[in-house]
Amino acid sequence: MNKTIPLSRRYEAHGTAFDAIEMRAPKLRDYFSIGDPVEAQPSGAEGGSIVVEYLDRIEAYRDRLVVKPSLAEILDLDLEDAMRVKDAITGFFTAARRARRARTNSSGAADGE
Repeated sequence: MNKTIPLSRRYEAHGTAFDAIEMRAPKLRDYFSIGDPVEAQPSGAEGGSIVVEYLDRIEAYRDRLVVKPSLAEILDLDLEDAMRVKDAITGFFTAARRARRARTNSSGAADGE
């Protein structure tokens, strides 16, 4: 399912005006090729963790997932909108993980395991 990311303003690039970006959801081939864009890593002895974002992976997903406008047309987005795109990409993974947890049965195993 595609996701539309509204932008903070209207842009024009290469003769195309746009105020939103449409992205498709990642697929297995994308995930296995690029990997997780975000990971939780242990931090300290207290059992805490920190979130590490891999911007190179997020960029690789951006390059694959943008449907419209074209990738060339969105490369000069303002920082605020660039962060919206990053959040949309990582949001696909957050939503997938939540859905997997929600399908966990009472024995603790995810459906299909």
